[in-house]
Amino acid sequence: MTLVGRPGRLHPGSTISPVPRSAGAAGSRRRPGMGETAGRLRPDMTVSVFRRVLVASLLLLIAGYLGISLSQGSVDRADEVSRGILSRRPPQVSSVSHAFRQSLEAVAAVPAAVESSREVSEGQPGAAPRIEFDELFWDFGTIYQREEASHRFVFRNKGDATLKIGKVRSTCGCTAALPVAREIAPGEEGEIKVTFRAGTMRGRVVKHVYVDSNDPVQPRVNLELTVHVKVELEVVPHGIYIGRLGVGEATKRSIDLYSPEVPSFSILEIITSSPLLRVGKPVKLAGRQGRYRLNLQFGPVEETGRFNEKVTVRTDLPHTSEVVVRVYGKVVAPEQLSEPTEAQ
Repeated sequence: MTLVGRPGRLHPGSTISPVPRSAGAAGSRRRPGMGETAGRLRPDMTVSVFRRVLVASLLLLIAGYLGISLSQGSVDRADEVSRGILSRRPPQVSSVSHAFRQSLEAVAAVPAAVESSREVSEGQPGAAPRIEFDELFWDFGTIYQREEASHRFVFRNKGDATLKIGKVRSTCGCTAALPVAREIAPGEEGEIKVTFRAGTMRGRVVKHVYVDSNDPVQPRVNLELTVHVKVELEVVPHGIYIGRLGVGEATKRSIDLYSPEVPSFSILEIITSSPLLRVGKPVKLAGRQGRYRLNLQFGPVEETGRFNEKVTVRTDLPHTSEVVVRVYGKVVAPEQLSEPTEAQ
């Protein structure tokens, strides 16, 4: 039984009332001690802690995905913060404040760790080769048909590892020679010689040369060449396809030659690759200065089979001293001449 009232002497008319212990306990208000306050965290404080740890963890994951090697101290610090906050034992208020500081330090250390990682990677010997050409484009200017032009592409190894040259390929009309040394040490240089053969090309021509290497960033380099091919001597037609010719038969054709640039030139010599192919004396076309016609005769041939002959014409032109005209076809038995003509 609990007495309610001021302790001391009872006055006349005073009464004593019994009060249940449970009612007194329910109605009483007791302020918790400092130890009890420190043992509990407010919900808003816990959410804030996890939010900061989550940000730090995400940054570490992103750095790992990008292949960035963070400093071991930063990783250990973030791991320590996570273990301290996620442990079952409730941390103290001072521990929470310290965890905040550690999380912020771990996050702030990410950029410095990234930069440090890059410096270490770049400074390591043998990190990676890097090929660099003095120029990627070259213009040969103007050349004439059947002429050649060459250029040397110089390159250097700007990386930290040995540069190894692989395949060197070119498009039709170009020949690319492999460098003398296919392994280039850091800081050293090499060269690739490219030769362009105009042949019967004309007008503006663009060709490419592809250089493969072990450069991880640029494993293939495209070298571009341009040239304008001029025609000094026109040959019409460029080649003569006779088709099918019967055994014992002969056929006649003609070739015209003229220069769009030179008003007059001379034919010095005509050479055929077979006695079955005969060329008459050059005929100057009336009213057309510097234009010739060559009359040819092929056959008769007594054996069946394919033939591929040529006529070589030599002139006194400065850039086109020689032209070659192919004469080709097939000799067949007379009964085969009525059969459908095969593709050229």
